[in-house]
Amino acid sequence: MAGYFNGSTDPIQFKSIPTIVFGQPSLGQVGLPSNIATDDSRYMLITNDMTKWYSYHRLNEPLAKAKVVINRDTETVVGATVLSNHADYLINILTMMIDQHMKIGDFNREILAYPTLASDVQYLI
Repeated sequence: MAGYFNGSTDPIQFKSIPTIVFGQPSLGQVGLPSNIATDDSRYMLITNDMTKWYSYHRLNEPLAKAKVVINRDTETVVGATVLSNHADYLINILTMMIDQHMKIGDFNREILAYPTLASDVQYLI
């Protein structure tokens, strides 16, 4: 087995696994749950009611909410919960941010098509 692992003793790095319940609306979650942020000062919880945001309004979305857990020290997203008909789309973007340890400032410097749900992520974080 040592040849298979090349003698490495580094810990295994597991990817984040998003989960989603498809419904009307859908509920998606990835990473640390939102209750962690309220119990640990290392984290900050950001909650948003996105229902009246232009992107959701033009899609006639009846309900759109999100909670994002931020690590204060690294300024990265470490968890998210999304409730909307497009939760699958947003939870995939947030999963990539978590797995790539992308700093919030780095994401906000990206140029994304507007107005889209992806461009709205900068307002979530």
